[in-house]
Amino acid sequence: MSGLWRNRDFQLLCAGQGLSQLGSQTSSVAIPLLVLRETGSPLAVGVVEAVWTTVQVAAFVPAGVIVDRYDRRAIMVSCDLGRLAATVALAAALLTGSASLTLFLLYCTVLGLLGAPFTAAGPAALREIVPGDGMVAAVSVLQARSQVTYILGPMFGGLLYMVSPSLPLWFDVFSFAMSALSIMALRTSLRVTATATAPTLAEAQAEATGRRRGMAGDLATAARFLRSARYLRRQILIAALLKLAFDGLMLAIIIVASLRSASGLSIGVIIGLTSVGSLAGSLLAPRLNGRFAVRPMVIVATLTCACLVPAMALTGDGLVLAALLAACSVLVTAASVLLAAQQVLMTPAELQGRVHSAANLVNFAFAPAGTVLAGWMLGVLPHAGVFLVFGAFLWAVALADLVIPAAPPPAAPPPETREPTGLATT
Repeated sequence: MSGLWRNRDFQLLCAGQGLSQLGSQTSSVAIPLLVLRETGSPLAVGVVEAVWTTVQVAAFVPAGVIVDRYDRRAIMVSCDLGRLAATVALAAALLTGSASLTLFLLYCTVLGLLGAPFTAAGPAALREIVPGDGMVAAVSVLQARSQVTYILGPMFGGLLYMVSPSLPLWFDVFSFAMSALSIMALRTSLRVTATATAPTLAEAQAEATGRRRGMAGDLATAARFLRSARYLRRQILIAALLKLAFDGLMLAIIIVASLRSASGLSIGVIIGLTSVGSLAGSLLAPRLNGRFAVRPMVIVATLTCACLVPAMALTGDGLVLAALLAACSVLVTAASVLLAAQQVLMTPAELQGRVHSAANLVNFAFAPAGTVLAGWMLGVLPHAGVFLVFGAFLWAVALADLVIPAAPPPAAPPPETREPTGLATT
């Protein structure tokens, strides 16, 4: 971990993206309130949120190809500046009283289109900046930073909104600017290069042919890699199924607490408790790295949750439910950090964008099913039954992962084959 603090470029990337995440969390609280204030329509709020999510999911497909073809530094800076311009336009329109539903939809479209390539480029940049033996610690720090922004961002956004409705957007403008500056200041080259584990001649020819065929060829190359990387494909699916369950459980807990007349403050505490559990898991991951293999860690984390979630059927107290989910989050987040680091290391440098876009696409595709399922079950089952169903689902995921044979993970390149980059020279 100490090497990360001497890694200048990692510190820049962590600080810049952390501030950007804080800005995004801040504005995410304000956008629904602003849409409702400007249009007076709850339906408009839902439409704006749906457009944002749908556009970003659709953009993940071309985003991976773009990230693997062009200079990743230029892509990330361009995405930041584009989102900055869109946010300035919306914030200015709010100040002049000219905001409209059409403008909100355009704003969300731009953020969705530019958010996908920026998200795909992040892990690819991390691979170049951090040596292989420091990857778990780096992912742990980034995950912990994200959890802190999830805790602080909504509260900060609410406070800024009380001062002035457009203020959260202006803070987001500032955060995009700082993120772009931090990426421009990186000394590490983020240009796409082939890995030391070079492909065979046939694979190289297939890659060259794919590039001549354009985006379809690039996507086919990534598909061939994922078909051959059975272990990696399996872990991406497991991570998506766990996200499905957790998103559904979070919604179920919030609704159950609300039906029992929990205050807005109590709901905020419930959400915060889960983030605290995830933060603890992020900090725990480096201590587990090397002591336990990744797959057994994922199975143990899933089995632990499969035991804790049915216990939620015994209570309707929101804080107790949140505490149980937070306990689940500790191990699941620790396992997720190890999985994310393994995914970065197992993926060739020239395929980073496409593989991470594919993983994000699977996550985004599965996540809504959890919330839809929770909402539907709350309408037809007693609250206890909802938690029992999710518990059974987690048991099924854990047992399937335990019983179905899995290919062993391929060996990652030795840490000594990659030099640490961006280290301070003072």
